[in-house]
Amino acid sequence: MLVLLEAGCAGRKRVTLAPGTPQSASYKLVCPSVLGNLTTMLTYSVTASVEPAPSAEMMTFSIDAPIAHVNAPVTATFISSSTTFAIPAGFTATAASTRPESTVDFTSSAAVLDGGLVTLELTGSFPLDGTARPVPALIVSGTVSGAPGTAIVWSTPIAVDGTANAGSFFGTQSSDCSIPSPGPIGSTSVVAASE
Repeated sequence: MLVLLEAGCAGRKRVTLAPGTPQSASYKLVCPSVLGNLTTMLTYSVTASVEPAPSAEMMTFSIDAPIAHVNAPVTATFISSSTTFAIPAGFTATAASTRPESTVDFTSSAAVLDGGLVTLELTGSFPLDGTARPVPALIVSGTVSGAPGTAIVWSTPIAVDGTANAGSFFGTQSSDCSIPSPGPIGSTSVVAASE
């Protein structure tokens, strides 16, 4: 069911706002390891609470950031991961959380807002065997600070770090992964609060 919200005041044109639709993009992730560079494709998704975004108003973004299931000859056991995003221009983040805080696979999750960065931290224990595992969403709330006519553009993470146990021979391994060709994962237009 689509619910429309209207913002405006007497004598001015009203801006019709609708809940944002999910936007997604896929990127190659490379993780160095004792076995060489391991790769996978990850699809990130961003959903805005409203579209377009009225300037100087509060809004929320929900970001789906999957964990890396790299192609490896050894099935490792997930221990933890962190995914860090830069807060985009035109948006001033004031709070961050995860939803839900835990799942069957992830015993805990946390969102850390630090200056111009927000990090999704996950812990759990399960085999990294390619099975799809729903990851808690990263929820970021704040104020639209961009001028009308601009856009709030979320981009691929600036850091993806993971720790896993690769068995008795390799033991616990950590990897600082990277996206060789970073880019946008979601864009929200900014409009005047009441035109």
